[in-house]
Amino acid sequence: MVIPPTADFRPNSPPKGAVCVYRAQVDYGLMLPLQPEFREILNSFQIVSAQLSPKAVAYAYSFLKLLQAQGIPWTLTLFRTMFS
Repeated sequence: MVIPPTADFRPNSPPKGAVCVYRAQVDYGLMLPLQPEFREILNSFQIVSAQLSPKAVAYAYSFLKLLQAQGIPWTLTLFRTMFS
């Protein structure tokens, strides 16, 4: 279910049971439910998706797609090395 934004909603305090994502994040590749690799990135940095710019989402998903296309297995260490 999509809940449109209102004046009293804040990205850091969505209604109970909801998460905040920006349309631009979805346009750049954010999928719900989040891919395990993307969850691992968020957990590693102790952030939520609403704290990322849409372009950061695009970079992360592009990196995942490039790895998949080359048959390279995903690791958080590889991601952190590429984006350090």
